[in-house]
Amino acid sequence: MQSKQKTHIWLSLISVLMALLMCIPLAVTSFVYAEDYNGKKGPIPGDSDSKFPGNGCKLTGGEWGARVTLVYADTGNPVSGKKILDFSNTKTVNSISLNNTSHFGKVCKSDYRNDPTLDPQDDGYKYVYAPDIKALDSSGNAKKYKNGLNAGTATLYFPRTLNYSANLSVIIEDVKDYFTNYYVLQFLAGQWNMSKSDLESGKYSIILEPIIYFSYPSIGRIFAATVTEVALWQLNNSHISARFKAAECRGFWPSSMVLENWGFGTKFKPISQISNSSGIYSWTDMRDHMGINIISWDAPSTPPPTTIKVYYHLYNSSDVQTSLKTSTFDLGTSSTKQFTPSTAYGTPVAACVRNNAIPLFVSPHFPPTAVSRTLL
Repeated sequence: MQSKQKTHIWLSLISVLMALLMCIPLAVTSFVYAEDYNGKKGPIPGDSDSKFPGNGCKLTGGEWGARVTLVYADTGNPVSGKKILDFSNTKTVNSISLNNTSHFGKVCKSDYRNDPTLDPQDDGYKYVYAPDIKALDSSGNAKKYKNGLNAGTATLYFPRTLNYSANLSVIIEDVKDYFTNYYVLQFLAGQWNMSKSDLESGKYSIILEPIIYFSYPSIGRIFAATVTEVALWQLNNSHISARFKAAECRGFWPSSMVLENWGFGTKFKPISQISNSSGIYSWTDMRDHMGINIISWDAPSTPPPTTIKVYYHLYNSSDVQTSLKTSTFDLGTSSTKQFTPSTAYGTPVAACVRNNAIPLFVSPHFPPTAVSRTLL
């Protein structure tokens, strides 16, 4: 009798263990693990992922966003403690609320160069609804932008940041106009707890990256990713190329924002240095150099001193030097101003000066009257 009870207990335990093992795949299918290009591992949505079924992935031309990161102007590295902002032109994608958005976290392109690991997250996606942050013209009216190069009338409060087709393509001048508008910069400065003048001091730059919103209507979810993240996603498990044509994912998307000049030294290549085949770019170039634009400000030049010292020689009637004199000369706001040396001790000749540096003396044979010299 006791032996039968033990047998029954063991059978019960085995049944429980088998039930638990059957539940484990259901718990881990949210993301599949795959090797990325750098040999690191991370959970990335893929075709075998029942939570994000590949054949249910949708993309329309009406939704886009921009990731906005404050970086140091000399290195392009994000400023610690300043949050990265995602601007979006919409609150819904395919009737799905942006509150139901999965994402890879708020990571700047510069940071992915140091660590290319993707970190999928199911919740916590926060965004700025861009049409609420309007760019205003000099009369205080809200500016409007076109929906693409050949889109006709300007109707958008937030310019397109993602190329979707030849017609629905980014007008980069509009993007820069929006993000350098006084009122938008005021908003950004406030989000970063700094003044607008500090933001524009030349110490900082802003990195802009286009955001793509993929929708999965069958599960009521959205996945947000930058061009950099899309490339890393593809390099993990080919989920993107299995769903979209090369002209879209390797043509239109990465060329939404590109650089005309080298970015932050040689960190990011200009478009002229990136090869393509009939407008199709490589995933590695997408990852490393494309899908980025930079807004920078020149550091203010140091104004020249307004008060300088002028040195001049005194000569007697025989053109023999008798002494060296120094006089304080106030330029005010002028770069050229007449200086009249004293004649109390002989016949002086004015000196030509270069800012506050070593003076360049003129010949004693210059006219001993008042002279005008331009600062060099």
